[in-house]
Amino acid sequence: MTASVRITTLCDNMTSERGILAEHGLSLLLETDDQTILLDTGQTSTVLHNAQTLGVDLSRISTVILSHGHFDHTGGLRDLVRCIPDLTVVAHPDIWSNKYIIRRDKPPRYVGLPFVWDELDGRGVKFQFSSQPTPIGQHVWVTGQIPRVTAFEQVNKELYIKEKEIWYPDPVWDDQSVAIATDSGLVVALGCAHSGIVNTLTYARQITGEERIYAVVGGTHLGPASAEQLRATIAALDAFDIQKLGVSHCTGPRAAAALASAFGDRFFYNGAGTVIEL
Repeated sequence: MTASVRITTLCDNMTSERGILAEHGLSLLLETDDQTILLDTGQTSTVLHNAQTLGVDLSRISTVILSHGHFDHTGGLRDLVRCIPDLTVVAHPDIWSNKYIIRRDKPPRYVGLPFVWDELDGRGVKFQFSSQPTPIGQHVWVTGQIPRVTAFEQVNKELYIKEKEIWYPDPVWDDQSVAIATDSGLVVALGCAHSGIVNTLTYARQITGEERIYAVVGGTHLGPASAEQLRATIAALDAFDIQKLGVSHCTGPRAAAALASAFGDRFFYNGAGTVIEL
């Protein structure tokens, strides 16, 4: 198992750090004893700016993992590959789905990948597509497609896929997260947790064989959750005995406040510019 994990948040909706840009999106730099991985790329070139401000050398990245195919997690990839040649990108094949959000009294809005394959072709990008759990080195796993086993975690009903002028509810099967085995237990990095944070942690345990969950960092998608879902989620998270819970992006202020109240000193808001050693 890896002895330590360093997580630098290169993109988030919020920041309290001078010189760091915030935008609606997420990007987490994950450094273990033997590799450097980027989970998601934010919405624009914010990752490049914030990395430079923080003194982060992005050329050390060997693998980019895309948590799902929404623009706020993938939009920065185009600029990233212009700076770093020969990147390997690990993703679920459904990231290319024609994704939209349809809100009441508003026209459909495209929220999928903001670029096409031709914009990446020729830059040495190597895509690895899989819906199955994928090991990245010895101690890191990409979960792949996450089983939905809880009764209280729901996918946002405003999300749709458009195929040949036909609209389908988007189950966001491409949603995936990263689990890192450490001496203290699992460190789980979430992109958006569309599958549900409890479903994600349950599956991370299953695929790694490690029952202890030491830390959870990233987007929880509890912003649109009902009060009932939020209460059930907090109860389930408490049972995992998580020691550090750092939320970002799609968590929302209401859910973040509830989690802060429930977890006390174990909770922190993981904004852009945050660096944690685990």
